[in-house]
Amino acid sequence: MKLSLALYWEDRYLMERLLSRYLWALPIRDRVVALEEVGQYGRAFKVAYEGLKHNPQDEELLKIYRDLTVDKLSHYYGELSDRGVKGFNLLSFDQELRYYLVNNYYLDLSDTFRYNPSKGTVFQEKKALNKVSLGVRRLFDYNSYLAGGVTLISGGGYEKKGAYVAAGRQFWHQSYLQLSLYRGELSDESEFASLGAFKEGARLEFTFPFYNRLSLFSSFSVNRYRGIDGTNLGTGSKFYGELSFVEKTQYPDYKLRAFFSWSNYAETDHRNTYVDKLGGLTTEQVLPKSFYSLGLGLNWGYDHRDTFVKSWRPYFDGSISYTNRYGFDSSFTLGVGGRFIRKDNLHFEVGAYNSFKALNTWGWYVSSGYRRWF
Repeated sequence: MKLSLALYWEDRYLMERLLSRYLWALPIRDRVVALEEVGQYGRAFKVAYEGLKHNPQDEELLKIYRDLTVDKLSHYYGELSDRGVKGFNLLSFDQELRYYLVNNYYLDLSDTFRYNPSKGTVFQEKKALNKVSLGVRRLFDYNSYLAGGVTLISGGGYEKKGAYVAAGRQFWHQSYLQLSLYRGELSDESEFASLGAFKEGARLEFTFPFYNRLSLFSSFSVNRYRGIDGTNLGTGSKFYGELSFVEKTQYPDYKLRAFFSWSNYAETDHRNTYVDKLGGLTTEQVLPKSFYSLGLGLNWGYDHRDTFVKSWRPYFDGSISYTNRYGFDSSFTLGVGGRFIRKDNLHFEVGAYNSFKALNTWGWYVSSGYRRWF
């Protein structure tokens, strides 16, 4: 009872006292959660693992163990994708390695390679862009962390060095706040930006769970966009808010969401820069016009996309929205994923999207990803 109250009131001091005195006498689920709350992740893994050995049918304990595995264990992730519309497609290969070092320190290493295999309609020649980042992450109690590292973007004979720092902390009622500062993050604002630009700026994210099934997520960022040749392309600010409701927590887990996004851009009058020459013209529009949108979405089975699950099952995500500049948009994703060998996840998915007035045709993408925890 005391541990349950300590968890409810988020009293870390009382949690530590109870864990130090009565560790093996406490209820096992509360015991694991309390160990995670006070930053003793290794002991939390051990207790959860031992508990599942004695009672493998404990679904709640399995979920806690799965969340610990996904969030705290070392892992490798690789994803190959291809997306595009008529006249343009973009191949991308993303890799990520998070490796536990010692005392809640992790090594973060990632690589993103992008390549345009088509030319003619949008791009006048085939181009590639690559980004590598290397950093260190430190976990603390209150599910907080501090991370920082360096980045290198290369493409078209240019190289741009950058850096990032990020921090996150849990607050009252399991709410969570994250702040990121970066110089050298890849841009996806347009086809030209995806292969010839990067951004520098700040992003603030906040998550507030009203209770287990209903939560609010919001994100706000301010950015300056630059070509990889150093040209100033403009500025932009973005806001995204989402209210989500989980109808069912076990497969097929349904999640309903309502979302709103707002973006404001101011592009400079750039000419004959690297990103302009991608299209073979004197100047190209790299940043979109300012807009806002609102919509509804539904997904089910999405835990099988890239989390720690036992089975191999299909999943789906779909949404419809209204944008003030282009009218109605729609998108959907259909895939299948789950455990491949042991402590891993493999998925395959296809999807399509359409901004009916902007694209006047369907865009598409296919991808496959593999994640391994160790």
